[in-house]
Amino acid sequence: MNDMRKVADAIPNVPDRMLLELGNSVTVTTDLARRRPTVIGRLLDTVTGRGARTDAIVKDALASGQEGLTAWVTEVCARGEVTALNLARVTRHVHAARTQLNRVESAGRRTADELHALTALLGEAHRAIHDRLDGFAEDMVDVRNRLDVVELKQEAAEAFDHSTGAWANGQTYSGLPWLFQVSLLVQHVAAGPAGAVEHLTGDSGFRERLVHRILGDASTRAALGGSFTLPVLLTGSLEALPSDGHRLLTAELHGAGLSQELAPPVRPLTTTVRTALELAALPQGTPADPGRTALELTRMRHGWVDASADPLGFVRLLVDEHADSALDLRRSQEVDNAG
Repeated sequence: MNDMRKVADAIPNVPDRMLLELGNSVTVTTDLARRRPTVIGRLLDTVTGRGARTDAIVKDALASGQEGLTAWVTEVCARGEVTALNLARVTRHVHAARTQLNRVESAGRRTADELHALTALLGEAHRAIHDRLDGFAEDMVDVRNRLDVVELKQEAAEAFDHSTGAWANGQTYSGLPWLFQVSLLVQHVAAGPAGAVEHLTGDSGFRERLVHRILGDASTRAALGGSFTLPVLLTGSLEALPSDGHRLLTAELHGAGLSQELAPPVRPLTTTVRTALELAALPQGTPADPGRTALELTRMRHGWVDASADPLGFVRLLVDEHADSALDLRRSQEVDNAG
């Protein structure tokens, strides 16, 4: 675990994922709170004790896990370690979870006695998260109110140089294969001020700068060379992850395990990468050729993905997909705020 903590400390995306995990935990506990078992389900719960164990697990998670995560949110937001984009997403998600829970309670789907202890804990956790995140969101989400465009562009340029420079110098994403380093780097840049500039002004210039910065790095030339196939690159990158912990962490940083509301938007290449990582992290074992399997699954579920690529086309597509996803999420947040 200590080794994985060292790996996580070198990945700037980790605080954002932990923030999303906080929102995800609210979804899980709310779903459990509003679950109405069938008659057979109630009988099975009585026989197995599942219902009592579930309530105990939920209560313990809320009392300890969310309390700790909420304190952590306070700390990292104060230090500016999470992006305004994901802070806004989790804030919105917590609001929606609270609304769902309130509707369930008013509908009387479970008696007051059955829900009393659980809803008390949910209410306390949701209020704590809601109050803290709302305070941060007011300060951080709508940059129009605190920065003019010139200042935001300056902030974006500095953040871009810091992120790409730290990666090029081996200060971040160390211990991960090139593919996952670059994917996480692009994800982080797009979620930060550079992506915010594109959303506010339409200036997408950071995309091309990021493509050239990645292509100009010696690690890219070493990893890709000339033309290559996506399945071979994926499978080789997965095999280069040194442990199960690395595989699971990298999968989670690409969105594995999140509820549909918090998962990244579906894009052909990034979804193929995430699917390959999920396959590699399966507890029952990785398929023989996870890269090929992931490509076929993505084609079957979401449409065509090219198997062959060249360095320029591949990096440009990776940058565009992450940037488009961040742009879609910002636009969605803007629509929700307007509504």
